[in-house]
Parts: sequence; structure tokens; C-alpha cells
Amino acid sequence: MTTKRRNNIISTIHRVVTSEHGENYSINGCAKYVMECLGEKNYDYWFFTGITGDLFTQHYSYTNFVAESVSDYLFEEDPARFVEETFAKCGYAATFVSSEELKNNTDMYLQMLTEYIYRGIPVIGGNMRNVFVGYEDYGKVLLQLTTLYKSKL
Repeated sequence: MTTKRRNNIISTIHRVVTSEHGENYSINGCAKYVMECLGEKNYDYWFFTGITGDLFTQHYSYTNFVAESVSDYLFEEDPARFVEETFAKCGYAATFVSSEELKNNTDMYLQMLTEYIYRGIPVIGGNMRNVFVGYEDYGKVLLQLTTLYKSKL
């Protein structure tokens, strides 16, 4: 029987995307961060921009869909396939959980999320724009790092 901790946070906390180093794509930054926490040093930001095509491809939308990268288009088209194939290229399994699945099984997925964090593994969320890195009050409060920012006008 495992005892659930009231509060927990991953020890490796830093920015997920470092734009002044040329890192511009959230999806690749989040994937790199997870691999870093797993101890995988070879799967860095630039590795993920290569396997997602973001490093090599310019993209232009013929629709009203606005995205920052090719991986955004691929994620929008089939998120489960995109996530699974991206991590499979590193030899890891990954599962995409849709909003509907999350709503239908909130307690189960919250328990899974807190277990991963307890083991030091962040969980990617928010259309691959943030990583959950901790929790408080047994998971009632989730702590995250985000790649999005607001600028003051």
C-alpha cells in the first residue's frame, strides 16, 4: 500500500522553452523537459524539433487555424497519434488523454498524475503547452510550468 503525500513537487524546475537560445516551440520544449526528468540527456529540444519536423519545415495556413509550428498542425489533426509516435521514436510509450476522457475519469487520471509526479516524472498537459510538476493538498491544487506568457501592453 502506498501512502499518498499531501504535497509534492519535482526537484528539476526551470523554464521549459528558452527563447533566447532559439527555442520557440512549446511541444518540443515540454517533450525535452519530460525526457530530462527521466534522465535522458540525448533527447533534447533540438532532437524533438527534428523528429516533429519543426526544425526543417516552414508552415503556412490555408485556413483560419493559427499555430506556431508544424507539430501544432499534426497535434490538431490527431493528438493521440502525434503524442504516441513522437515518444515512440525515443523508445518510450506515451498516452494522450482527451478532455472527454479526463472528465469521465477525473479521479483515476488525477491519481495517475500524482503518481507520476511522486516518481519525479512531469506530465504534459494543455495541448502540450505546459507540464504539471507538482501538487498540493493531495492533488486538489496542481502546479505547472507553462510555455505561454502574457505581455503587458
